[in-house]
Amino acid sequence: MRLRYRRRRDRLVAAVGEHLPDNEVGGAAAGLHVTVALAPDVDVDAVLARASERGVGVFAAHHAGRPLLLVGYANVAEEAIEPAVRALAAAVRA
Repeated sequence: MRLRYRRRRDRLVAAVGEHLPDNEVGGAAAGLHVTVALAPDVDVDAVLARASERGVGVFAAHHAGRPLLLVGYANVAEEAIEPAVRALAAAVRA
């Protein structure tokens, strides 16, 4: 199971790096989720709504004045990660 989750995590981090390159990934060393720090001026509630419209479920938090997305990967098939991050990136940019 650890290898399976590591592959998912690595794929998620790589996809975020490719599709959301201006956003910082954190928390990848532990757990079954990562955080994606957005720009301080991003309307995180609007991002959550647009992500949901695209079929992507994420949670939001704030740290040090920056909105964070909590992106889980435990229950996502490895091949579904890239399309989901692409849809999330579109939600962030919209």
